[in-house]
Amino acid sequence: MYSNLRWRTDTRNDQVIFTAFRTIEAGEECLIDYGEDYKW
Repeated sequence: MYSNLRWRTDTRNDQVIFTAFRTIEAGEECLIDYGEDYKW
């Protein structure tokens, strides 16, 4: 599966903002790629 969201932080307002790459259908899972450096 491939990510369909990107994310960024807004430290001024203490928010994480998610933006969809495309229309996400009802019932579809939202997937995020945290990058290669992310360790589980």
